Amino acid sequence: MSANIEKLQQVISSYFGTSEPIDESTVAADIDGWDSLAHASLMIRVEEEFDVQFPMEAIWKLKNVGEMASLIAKLREGA
Repeated sequence: MSANIEKLQQVISSYFGTSEPIDESTVAADIDGWDSLAHASLMIRVEEEFDVQFPMEAIWKLKNVGEMASLIAKLREGA
């Protein structure tokens, strides 16, 4: 498992206060309370934790945690 996924697991678990398993295929519907407002707030926290800035259009197109980790990796490579 990549370091990005492991760190995302921690950030998401902490943000939502859940012990539900989180992996690359986890989607918002899998986590209680992960609605559109929570998604926007979570993205801010993820940006801070990973020191990246998501393109606004990408934030709403992410389908699962794996896509989020991939985007983080791409953004960090371009830094």
